[in-house]
Amino acid sequence: MNYRVPKTRKEIFETLIRGLQRLEYRGYDSAGVAIDGNNHEVKERHIHLVKKKGKVKALDEELYSK
Repeated sequence: MNYRVPKTRKEIFETLIRGLQRLEYRGYDSAGVAIDGNNHEVKERHIHLVKKKGKVKALDEELYSK
């Protein structure tokens, strides 16, 4: 989503959350995203998973609380 297009993490999260909200009516009971580390110069990348049960709003709140 951020390949050769300068976007902030907040802009990326907002796009992802909007997409998940469009799918929410399908009856899923949880949502999550995987976030790569900031340092692209390190050989070993760390991926942070954020998952929440319930509505997408709970995931949205969790992302912005960090």
